Amino acid sequence: MVPLINFELIKLIYELNPDIYEKVILNKTNEEQAKITLLIKHFFNDLGFPQKYSHMGFEKTITEKGVNFLGSSIFSEKPDFIPSEVELLPIEILNIDCIVISEHKVDLNCVIVFHNVLVIPSFIEKVIGIIINKIFSRIKKFIENIKV
Repeated sequence: MVPLINFELIKLIYELNPDIYEKVILNKTNEEQAKITLLIKHFFNDLGFPQKYSHMGFEKTITEKGVNFLGSSIFSEKPDFIPSEVELLPIEILNIDCIVISEHKVDLNCVIVFHNVLVIPSFIEKVIGIIINKIFSRIKKFIENIKV
């Protein structure tokens, strides 16, 4: 089970949500490190909020219980394909803990801590929670529908 939990799975999570992400680029350094860039759809254009992108470095660690992905925003560079007016979503910590319960069951726990320069209105915080729930519901459904 653990060999299946890798950076391609993280990329798949984002690719299964084309209504949320315009573009997903994964650049693996090796099996333990990667960069992922996500161009997020412009959800709040009508409210005057800028479009966002995420550009993060990730480290994968095998643990006693499964696999952990720990990432944070890369502030020092902006990918060429990101338009100049699109702003970085400053993520201090993105921790995805994949705990293997059995051969056919994995518990995914995701913790996101935004950098303190980002002020999120409470209604947007609720929307972000709904979006994250949708993302993980889709990956669960995708995995359940795989015919072995």
